[in-house]
Amino acid sequence: EIIPGAEEARLIFVAARHAMSLEGGPHLLVDIGGGSIELVMVRDGEPMWMRSLRLGVSRLTEQFLEGDPPTPREVKDLEAHLATEMADLLKSARRDGVERAIGTSGTINTLVAMARAGRGEELGRLSGATATADEIAHIRRQILDCELSDRIELPGMDAKRADLMPAAAIVTDYI
Repeated sequence: EIIPGAEEARLIFVAARHAMSLEGGPHLLVDIGGGSIELVMVRDGEPMWMRSLRLGVSRLTEQFLEGDPPTPREVKDLEAHLATEMADLLKSARRDGVERAIGTSGTINTLVAMARAGRGEELGRLSGATATADEIAHIRRQILDCELSDRIELPGMDAKRADLMPAAAIVTDYI
């Protein structure tokens, strides 16, 4: 069943609040799916705002990333689109003093698994695992430097997601 974006953002918030403490903050919940991205700003366990943006990785790949690997021009065009669509929300998050971004999607789990593999850690359970912004930027470069057949072999990569990981890495790094 397809649900409206606002409802998806609300359900992501409810699930995250159930799974972890969202006290303090503010915290930015980030869910990167195939068709949309949900962003939820939370302070002291309550949502400050919730947004659903039609910027999912399947959609962005189809619209911007034809090459494998994507060309620098394709990446630049995608980044410009993200800036147009998300810059105001992310500026608001920074102005509000966001303390951390919390990923709630399989796409972000894959990036975190890659960060952990890069640190030589056991992958195991990913709940509560972290990756720094610098690690995400490094993984983005790795992903954008290779084609699908090589991406699949990157440590921590989920082979089922490898085709969409260029867009996922760009979006996550941008956020």
